Amino acid sequence: MRKLLIALNLLLLGAIVGVAFLWHPEPEEQPLSGTYAAKLGQAVPETAQANISGPAPGIEIVDPYIPLLPPGVRTGAAYLRIRNVGARNMTLVGAFSPAADAVELHTHIDDAGVLRMRQVREIAVPAGSEVAFQPGGYHVMLIGLPSPLLAGDKVAITLRFADDTATAFEAIVR
Repeated sequence: MRKLLIALNLLLLGAIVGVAFLWHPEPEEQPLSGTYAAKLGQAVPETAQANISGPAPGIEIVDPYIPLLPPGVRTGAAYLRIRNVGARNMTLVGAFSPAADAVELHTHIDDAGVLRMRQVREIAVPAGSEVAFQPGGYHVMLIGLPSPLLAGDKVAITLRFADDTATAFEAIVR
């Protein structure tokens, strides 16, 4: 039964990816330079910026990137490492980006041998530690990208912490 479920999941994934590769970009979708949100003429929504008291103390973002997506795919993931060099524990509670309709914090879980993605409400970042956002684990999910991400694009992302502080960075598409 387990092998059947795995085979069905792989078949479904293959169908989804296959459809994505059949999409062909319109001629006006040419590579542009600069930040992805700037290309779209968008700014961070005021509601996303509300109640941020300042930069997150002691938080460093290391090697943020977004894997290049197949043509037509409008959902992607950002990977990075969050380093807390500060003296106090921090809790990541959300993220936002002007480049996506929605941004969520996700992880993967093993559900009876099947790897499933799940949204998480918070991620602990203890003082003096580093939390890896990597394939198969934590990631920042970018949902509803209005146009294709191209190699070299920079996507602005802001991470929000439980103490109403935030850290902004740009993830490069590669």
